[in-house]
Amino acid sequence: MEVSFMKAILIVISTLILLSGCATPESMGLIPLKKDQAETIKIIDIKGVSKDELHERAKQFVADSFKSAQAVIQYESKEQGRIMGKGVVGGYTEIGFSSYYISYNFSFNIDVKDGKARLTTSNYIHTPSNQPIAYIQQFDEIKPGLESLNAAFSQRMLQSASDTTNW
Repeated sequence: MEVSFMKAILIVISTLILLSGCATPESMGLIPLKKDQAETIKIIDIKGVSKDELHERAKQFVADSFKSAQAVIQYESKEQGRIMGKGVVGGYTEIGFSSYYISYNFSFNIDVKDGKARLTTSNYIHTPSNQPIAYIQQFDEIKPGLESLNAAFSQRMLQSASDTTNW
């Protein structure tokens, strides 16, 4: 009786190991992320504000939103009205009964012209694994952080670069 019980346990364990190799992301309910879903774009209309003023506001946004603007900005051209950089955004994910914080590196572009500003985020890379986001569920984990970044961008771009009244 004891030998047959051990055989049954061995068969169950072997079956579980074999079946776990058959699991695919799709069978686990993960939805692949399409290329057009893998970025956020926030456009702000600011009538009557020059490109140079908006560029200054964009630089202040970067300084306010990231720990070190110098470390974040990869390229800047006032003439082109462009700032390119890299940042980190995170969110919480749940597995079973626990949740943990997960972070992603990302790229951003800020483009400005007279009366308009645009923030684009893309190229989200999972920090520990160095793998790009592949599924909508992963993107949903960082969506609140990206929405917060977009809101801060909107707020900063609507505020004068030389506004010192709020201190």
